[in-house]
Amino acid sequence: MNGSSKTPINLKNIFLNYGFYVIFAFIVFAFSAVVPSKFLALANLRNILIQAMPNIIIGTGLTMVIIMGGIDISVGSIAFIGASVAVELIDNDIMGIYPAFFIALVIGVVVGCINGLIITRLRVNPLITTLAMMFVLRGLGQYVINNSEIMIHDDRIYSLGAGYFGPIPTAIFWGGIVMIIGQIILSKTSFGRHLFAVGSNEKGAQISGLNVRRIKFFAYVICGFTAALGGLMWFSRSASVNPGLGQGAEFVVVTVVVLGGTSMAGGEGSIIPGSLFGALMLMTLEDGLILVGANPYLYPVVRGGVMLLAVFADSLRVKRRAFQGRRIRVTEVVVIGETG
Repeated sequence: MNGSSKTPINLKNIFLNYGFYVIFAFIVFAFSAVVPSKFLALANLRNILIQAMPNIIIGTGLTMVIIMGGIDISVGSIAFIGASVAVELIDNDIMGIYPAFFIALVIGVVVGCINGLIITRLRVNPLITTLAMMFVLRGLGQYVINNSEIMIHDDRIYSLGAGYFGPIPTAIFWGGIVMIIGQIILSKTSFGRHLFAVGSNEKGAQISGLNVRRIKFFAYVICGFTAALGGLMWFSRSASVNPGLGQGAEFVVVTVVVLGGTSMAGGEGSIIPGSLFGALMLMTLEDGLILVGANPYLYPVVRGGVMLLAVFADSLRVKRRAFQGRRIRVTEVVVIGETG
């Protein structure tokens, strides 16, 4: 065998593993060159982080669901119903700010429980279940706020979403805590390992003794909680709730999660750096488009294009993983045959 032979460079693997990092670097470079004084300003970079936080918070729970092999497209409506109930309770002096926020989080957990029970006990497809829940919750939220915007003039609400903890914006502070806790759950706990196991091979996980139903159920509960928390973040940043809050957020957050390398097929992904990177990339792109004065109608086009690219790259990764798995099995068969 020739010892000087080199392994050929596989451009497809390079694209699948590092392509989005290269694209992100190109986006940063391009906007830095076109509008350097605006894009590279510290206030703008801080604003990108702040704008990304609700998507990162919601994406923390959704990342767990997708790793587990599920999907939840009701997250935007969960955010909306939680914020709608909270603002209505505060506006009518039924509760104070903090009890109302607590009720909103409880609503998120309850919706997560309902999604989890329907999917695990009634065995309804997760996409159909959460799609139906998306419409139900959107309608209920519009009913609660009478399909009109409600604003609360209270500095305590602003301080939760637009204030500061010392030099750190509260949005970044809370988002950072949620991300860190989520990543610790994924990488350091048995529940996190079980999520990966179920997403990689559900039948195998069940055969090995894992309670797959319970794992799926709690993944949806966590997703409901983080969705409600993200809704409260949107509410507290403007101290208002309108009928459009969280509308379309489910697709933005799915894009964020998949951009970060979490596989729609399950069994692969991370919150840090994965979903964090996805959120920053998407928000950086939208922020740059605003700064260069792009037509606002192009933003959904860009989001859709990025989502399509992310899903396409994920499908290639899934195919590569399946091919490698088949190749390993074939090799094992050959070796067994030769030794036999």
